[in-house]
Amino acid sequence: MRRVGALLVGLLWVAAAQAQYDERELGLIRGNWRLLHSVQALGAYDSRTLRTPQGEGLGDAYAALGAAGDMENLGGRYAARLNALYGYRFYSTYDNLNDDRYNLGLSLSSEEDPWAWFVNTYLRKSLEYNSGFALSEDQDPGEIPTDETRRTYSLRLGASYAGYLTEKSDLTPSYAYGLFFDDAEISGTSYWQNHDLSLQYGYAYSDRTKATATASYSYQLGRTENGHVTRLLVGAASRATDHASWSAQIGVAAAYYEI
Repeated sequence: MRRVGALLVGLLWVAAAQAQYDERELGLIRGNWRLLHSVQALGAYDSRTLRTPQGEGLGDAYAALGAAGDMENLGGRYAARLNALYGYRFYSTYDNLNDDRYNLGLSLSSEEDPWAWFVNTYLRKSLEYNSGFALSEDQDPGEIPTDETRRTYSLRLGASYAGYLTEKSDLTPSYAYGLFFDDAEISGTSYWQNHDLSLQYGYAYSDRTKATATASYSYQLGRTENGHVTRLLVGAASRATDHASWSAQIGVAAAYYEI
């Protein structure tokens, strides 16, 4: 089973930053804690939103909006972060799939240049179509209630190494391993593990602006299927003021599952 998608992600950080040189000056400082919040927007096209009885994918474009908040400790060797996100997804054609989404996460990380590592866990409500459902010849895809609620619990750990090529450019390879448990209303429970490899090139246009290009590969091992996912992304992040920044990415992803 093949799935191809394109995505455009925009993030407007009201008092936060992502992929910035120094996050310590951003956010709202309260004692030994920093509070960060953001609004997020995403547009994407999925070539296999639904499938026909013959197994052909039915594509659709969708947009998602969300708001997120993070709380992180300051001054320690290790950084603990609690984050939460809530948003809504809108489909262009199959609007019966429209629904809200959320993510609650907790992470522990450390950065000792050039090495960095992290451990995190999260609870996520995702908006996946029912992969075991097929349309009959006389059914209208827009009228079928396939807005399956799926909750995912995970534990991930990973490490990265930032290699500086020049004063303005760097190359960062990373690896992450994850364990996942899905609890879905229609398809039931499932377990799988992921091996994720990525390579990111970064170029600093100035002290405030950085451009990135990222290639990643993910190998998914499940009880009934294995999957391969590749992604190519280009993006930029810029610090707009002393306490706020923005970032944006555009790219393409392709997935192949051995069922």
